[in-house]
Amino acid sequence: MDAAANVIKTTLSPYLLDSSYSYQRKNLAQEPICNLAGKCVIVSGGQMKGTDMEEMVNLSWSTSHLRRLTYMQASQPYDHEELINHNRQHITMVIPDPDPDLQNSSPTILFA
Repeated sequence: MDAAANVIKTTLSPYLLDSSYSYQRKNLAQEPICNLAGKCVIVSGGQMKGTDMEEMVNLSWSTSHLRRLTYMQASQPYDHEELINHNRQHITMVIPDPDPDLQNSSPTILFA
């Protein structure tokens, strides 16, 4: 993880967000898109804790600002209104359902 952080720093430094975004200090869902345009946003799970990568991660699904759901969980939520309200202030990342066919699902239902 430390080696990957070093490669990212040396090759992508002009495109990384400034230090005010380090350690997930800001909720990117609340940031104007112009502050992120042309920049590399680093998203991760919780496995970066205690590594050099931790400083570089801007958004993680192990925090309250990013929710990670499968397509089925997002398209058929337990509480539809709660999901809508969550997405007003935070970000939901939808990943494919575990399926050996690896077919892309239509995002139309999720946009609603």
